[in-house]
Amino acid sequence: MKKKTYTVTHHRKKCISCGACELEAPQSWTLDTEDGLSMIEGALEKGQFFVGRILEDDLEDNKRAEQNCPVHIIKIMENGETSSFSSL
Repeated sequence: MKKKTYTVTHHRKKCISCGACELEAPQSWTLDTEDGLSMIEGALEKGQFFVGRILEDDLEDNKRAEQNCPVHIIKIMENGETSSFSSL
């Protein structure tokens, strides 16, 4: 059975390097050793955002990362779902 995937969008330039995402979902997030900003594993840059995918198994950890981000720059969407980024 194929596992469900989710899209994670991250406004990396607004990251404050607090490490909350890495703490909550270390399997998905790291802090870059060069600039100290967080990065989601395998994300691609799309304009001002970085977009990556996570498996359903990692959803709860990443939801905590989204909720605990003090600058609210992480958004998780079910694939096929659309969202405006006006709050970012």
